[in-house]
Amino acid sequence: LERDENLEIHRFSWIGFNFFHKLERFPVIFNFLYLTPYLFLRSFLFMLTHKNRVDVIDAQGLNGAFIAKFLKLVFKKRAVMSTMALYSFKPGSFFARATRWILSSLDKVIAESEESKGEIMAIGVAEDKIAVFNHWVDQDRFKPRRKAECKVKLGWEGKFIVLFVGRAIPI
Repeated sequence: LERDENLEIHRFSWIGFNFFHKLERFPVIFNFLYLTPYLFLRSFLFMLTHKNRVDVIDAQGLNGAFIAKFLKLVFKKRAVMSTMALYSFKPGSFFARATRWILSSLDKVIAESEESKGEIMAIGVAEDKIAVFNHWVDQDRFKPRRKAECKVKLGWEGKFIVLFVGRAIPI
């Protein structure tokens, strides 16, 4: 449990062994069956005891969005979903139709990029339901500097430097 002034985060243990990433190369139904039942049960029980303290259900990814769809109906709350990947929908597939059914019932879908927005619109989710998340940088704190001077200061002169921020998995 983490508490701040206006925020409370409850983290729950999970059945481990990195199954989520191991199952990604298999049909999506396996990840759905691995994640969704337990996450739905924990979320439902949490909402039963905290519904008056929750204004918006913020789902991360499609499994979370599926759960949020039902919690929204039962508890009469607003629900949003943030995309976590590009999903490579095949037009007309069961996966695309099921995703459209889930996302169309939410109040907003927050796409991680214009490309993500495009693929969600392509499966039939209304454009006005989709907002693109703009990754930001605090420009008062982080300002462009002269690269050569910074490398000297850090002792990295003559070195090729790369910064990667993200998940290092194929998807």
